[in-house]
Amino acid sequence: MEHAYAKQPHAAKNFYLLLQIAHFLSQMFECYCQGKAAVKHDHGSLRNLAHDLLESWRRDPVPEPDRLRAFLDQAIQIRLDTS
Repeated sequence: MEHAYAKQPHAAKNFYLLLQIAHFLSQMFECYCQGKAAVKHDHGSLRNLAHDLLESWRRDPVPEPDRLRAFLDQAIQIRLDTS
């Protein structure tokens, strides 16, 4: 590898694992949004979606602790279509 992290094996491994996590989160978010076509229709591109998400984190207030705890305590299911 010619990347700057290639000089330190642990740094290269950590970088690769972070890339895998980012890819997994991207796929889960696309699944939640009903696919890339819906994301592109609503936001134009995945980059714009990421920008909109970061902007909402910057702009929108953090919910009150009671409301946040009630939301986090709800059970959820993630089902992946393997067909």
